[in-house]
Amino acid sequence: MLHFRSPVSRSEKSLRFNRLAFWKPRPFSDAQLICRHAAVISKQIEDEWLLLQFETGQFYAFEDVLFAMWARLEVPTRFSELVENLCKAFDVDDQTCARDVRELLNELIRHRLVVIAAQTRDSE
Repeated sequence: MLHFRSPVSRSEKSLRFNRLAFWKPRPFSDAQLICRHAAVISKQIEDEWLLLQFETGQFYAFEDVLFAMWARLEVPTRFSELVENLCKAFDVDDQTCARDVRELLNELIRHRLVVIAAQTRDSE
């Protein structure tokens, strides 16, 4: 579950969310590499990841599926590999997993926690 923790004032938070409201998800291919954003530091504490996005000043706590995704994104990972690993870990079918992971990744991209790499492994 994605938990939002904000150290900013209410008026600053409103402005930030107004900008995010116009964000549109961008499609990405199975071959594109996904990696953690360079401006994010994270620390695993028991069964939860705590994250700080330095550029936005936002704190996050990940558990369950997001916990598993974040752990697998320690190194740049292809979308297809991420889905395959999560399917095995959570015993879910490929289509459902791919759809859910795509939605979660778009949220993580929107909050500048992960990025899509400019190159794919195929183009290296």
